Amino acid sequence: RILSETVSSRRVGDTLGAALAGLVALHHDRALEDTEARELIARHEWTTEAAASLSTTSDAEHALSYLKQAVIKLQDDRGASYDRTVAELLAQAANEFVDDAGARKRLMRAGIRIEDQMVWFFNQSEEIPKLFAGQRWESSWREAFNGLPGATTLATKKNMRFGLLVGRAIGLPVELVIPTAITTV
Repeated sequence: RILSETVSSRRVGDTLGAALAGLVALHHDRALEDTEARELIARHEWTTEAAASLSTTSDAEHALSYLKQAVIKLQDDRGASYDRTVAELLAQAANEFVDDAGARKRLMRAGIRIEDQMVWFFNQSEEIPKLFAGQRWESSWREAFNGLPGATTLATKKNMRFGLLVGRAIGLPVELVIPTAITTV
């Protein structure tokens, strides 16, 4: 509890608190008073260093990273299927020199498109939750993405087209989703 007060989040405090509790159990035969716990935390610099390293990546960033590594199946002109990650498809779709219409079409079918320096994610996409299957973001990916810097919803544009589907979307700045070195959109 005391550690949670001194670090950036309760989750980080709970994670490090278990290690600190083990340390206390090895060296003490009783629970520490609050002032003793604060002194112990102050004496051990590793607690604040570890807390800083644990809290550098937000849950929203983990969700986006997971989605970018998710695999989408594609099919070439001869009917052979192959896999690409969402990140690979986004890089192809954003690069005007590669101009892979197949990547754009496949992303659009998944409910993802690039427009006006933003990567848009269709709110009613049935495929995006499947890409998060079994993960905590399967039903809460929209909330996670809204926690990312520069996230926006379609306030000025009422709806956006995703192939034959039209609806609301969440947008993320293209430079947040795709490495800058490969974007030309």
